[in-house]
Amino acid sequence: LLTGCSGNGVTPPLPNEEVPTEILKLIEEYIGYKQVVRWPDGIVTIYDETNYEGTQTILNQINSVIDGPVEFQLSQDSNSQIKVEFKEIGGTVFAGIDSNNNEITEVFLYINPATANEAIYEYAFLIAAGISVLKVEEGITQEIKTVLYWLYKLEPGHPL
Repeated sequence: LLTGCSGNGVTPPLPNEEVPTEILKLIEEYIGYKQVVRWPDGIVTIYDETNYEGTQTILNQINSVIDGPVEFQLSQDSNSQIKVEFKEIGGTVFAGIDSNNNEITEVFLYINPATANEAIYEYAFLIAAGISVLKVEEGITQEIKTVLYWLYKLEPGHPL
């Protein structure tokens, strides 16, 4: 793939261009649904109770890949749409995701403090952005960049 204008490594669509079938299949594989399920357009706020210093860097990467119409922003509001907390759990990350009409409405991320590191936070925020738990283990790969970019170019509910 060629690099797009934003430098995220994804070729942007031409005006009125149909999304290639292989991209739709890739999105379905990576999100685990037969239709687009994602955050509605606009700002999605994140309250990171863990105060991880690398959160903004990870969000900048994800925002750069998505290239609009959704932007993830850190917030001091404890009622933010995404909440991140330390919690002693059996694994590394637990994500609780609420959605309505193919739009993600709220995400709770519990991170095991014993295993918290940059890769775990990247993993958690990719899940919060809509990528299936089964597909985020390698971090922000070129394939995940392609999926995120196209996922957020399609409307919630778009058939895959």
